[in-house]
Amino acid sequence: MAAPWRGRNAPGGRVTEVSRTLSEIRATCTKAARGAGCDWGMAEEAGLAARLLESHDLPGVSVLARLLSEGAGCVSCRAAGSACGLRALAVLSDRLPFLDDALPDGPVRAPLLLAAPVILLAREQGAAYTLSWEGAVLRCTQEGVSAEGAVDAPRAASVSLVAAPGNPARRRAPDWRSRSIAESDWDTLERLAAKTLVPETEASRARGAGPADAAAD
Repeated sequence: MAAPWRGRNAPGGRVTEVSRTLSEIRATCTKAARGAGCDWGMAEEAGLAARLLESHDLPGVSVLARLLSEGAGCVSCRAAGSACGLRALAVLSDRLPFLDDALPDGPVRAPLLLAAPVILLAREQGAAYTLSWEGAVLRCTQEGVSAEGAVDAPRAASVSLVAAPGNPARRRAPDWRSRSIAESDWDTLERLAAKTLVPETEASRARGAGPADAAAD
């Protein structure tokens, strides 16, 4: 059964979905972030986060697609008056396991992305942490993740992270099978990923670029 937040804003509550492997998700999200203007290091963080979140049945692809389509660069984030979830994720990854001052002070766009390093930390330490913002709570342990509320929120006024011993109720252990992704979100990512492609020229074709049958013409 689909998670309650998937497609809930679509007409009739349903969306057209496509099946994608976790490897496809990581690769396409990485290229899409690069196409949206992120440097390669940040783009790699985006791909890894989306893959990890989706493996726990959390809507990493849709949250990332919306963030990137709105603009993930520093200028757009300052204009929006909030921190970019990707940059906040990178900062959090660098500072964990120290929780003090690990989170941005103020609003955060795409707060769900911050769950990725917390999931990894809980797994590595055998510990438990609660990540929350208004209307959403995620509890991460070595065994999995439980999530309640608006985990796909586009923006959070503030985000909290605390140590929280105990196992999550109704936890989701990692599932490495293919995921069902909203076709509209996947199209957004592919359009952004296409920006990383080098336009074909006569000179590049002469050097062997392009399909083999085209080069042979």
